[in-house]
Amino acid sequence: MQATKYAVVLGIGDYYDWLRTHARDFLRQYQHDRDSFNKLHDYRHEAAAAFAKELMPIREKIALLSLGNHHHEFGDGTNDVMEMCRLLRVQYGGHGGFLRLNIRKPNRTAHITLSILYHHGEKIGGGSTVGGDINAMARKAQGWEFDALIVAHNHKKHGTHMPVVGVPSRGEMKLVERPKVYIRAGCFMRGYVKDCVTYAEAAGLMNPTALGYVRWDILPKKPKGSAMRYDCTVTY
Repeated sequence: MQATKYAVVLGIGDYYDWLRTHARDFLRQYQHDRDSFNKLHDYRHEAAAAFAKELMPIREKIALLSLGNHHHEFGDGTNDVMEMCRLLRVQYGGHGGFLRLNIRKPNRTAHITLSILYHHGEKIGGGSTVGGDINAMARKAQGWEFDALIVAHNHKKHGTHMPVVGVPSRGEMKLVERPKVYIRAGCFMRGYVKDCVTYAEAAGLMNPTALGYVRWDILPKKPKGSAMRYDCTVTY
């Protein structure tokens, strides 16, 4: 990633294993020992700093870091992902949203503007097959307009692009085809580890996790008029 000159990194949440939403809600209801919860705050401050240090070599390539469902919430209402963003001096992406990516060649007026819809991916899943997972992503996002949808959460790793056809907003009336991309972003946590009972094993022999990340390459083509065209590939 460091060596890829024009890479843009998008963080989709859960940068380390920690309490899920239900566990955090349960702990907040316990009123008899506040000091123990404060110690968790101290530990998560240290963890956020350690992880920010790991990401520092690619800091300039990070567009934003968004929130997952295994984050930690501090007493002042902030969370450990916000702290990582502050230490790295990068944009905090919240639970999800849009990222607009502008691509321009040097000394050219033509450019590409792509809209990326991102979310950690809770409640966006379609069973154990890749096809079911993509169908679930497409159904969930059918009311949204985007060039790429990027989600994570279920520890799968795949991507596909489908052609869509429309007409330009101005100029000559003609059919314009562009790819629409769906990405499930993978993870960096093994499902099965020697001499360790993991969640995947205890929950009933879940599928192994798909380690690594998905790469979306945007390949500009020769401009036509004032619009730059592009192809894309998704590798994982």
